Amino acid sequence: MSKWILITPHDPNKHTLKWIEEISKESGIIIEHWGHLRIMDLMLKHPQIGFEYYSEIKFSYLDTIPTDEMIHSYFNQFLDPKSDVASLFFRAQPNVSDCKTVFTTKYNKEISDIYYFTYRDVLETNLEKNNLVDKTYVSFKSYTLTDISNSLDDLPGGMRKLFWEYSALQPGVRLKQMIAELKAEVDRLKKL
Repeated sequence: MSKWILITPHDPNKHTLKWIEEISKESGIIIEHWGHLRIMDLMLKHPQIGFEYYSEIKFSYLDTIPTDEMIHSYFNQFLDPKSDVASLFFRAQPNVSDCKTVFTTKYNKEISDIYYFTYRDVLETNLEKNNLVDKTYVSFKSYTLTDISNSLDDLPGGMRKLFWEYSALQPGVRLKQMIAELKAEVDRLKKL
């Protein structure tokens, strides 16, 4: 055996992680810990399993197309100092069905896996609110594929690459970009 996965209902603390690391070194066996966030992460990636084993958790946001108001309300929660950013973040993870809706058949599984590993890695680094700490306002911009093809978008480079180099986006898809800003600055700009 070269790898062992320890699964517990709670996320490990620093003491537990140090203990696991020491045992790994002593035994020569890679020990990986899956706690609450990792389990929920997997349930969100595979909602059919989540429904089976976590029926008390509402996955309703997976069943409906969110309105602009729902999206705005969700992302504004990141700005609340009392919110659990890690919990909010893993709920935003796209699942396989989401990726099938947005990305072409050739790429949806691969992109779903990329999102899964990216979200998992971010969650495991003890996600903090550092980049939103001074933000007090969330707004959105929306782009169609026509906008992207006419360079009328302001999307991150990865989404452009998926469009231009791989043709990986489904026809008719609309992409939204969240922008967190200082409310005072937004109000100042509105007065100009």
